[in-house]
Amino acid sequence: MEILESLGQRLSLLRQEKGLHQKDMAAHLDVTLRHYQRMEHGDVNLSATTLCGLADYFGVTTDYLLGRSDVRG
Repeated sequence: MEILESLGQRLSLLRQEKGLHQKDMAAHLDVTLRHYQRMEHGDVNLSATTLCGLADYFGVTTDYLLGRSDVRG
């Protein structure tokens, strides 16, 4: 799915911009490292709650995370 791939790429970019590791994000989301890695790879369909939480955490819109907009805020 193109949306999940875009989401994963943007999660990876935002995480790296903050200087965080995948294990840091996994701990923040209270998921396993492997589950978070699958999120960045585009293999996991996120719940609306998780998507909104990630958008708030990174200070971006959900549309940005989903690749529907290039405007972050």
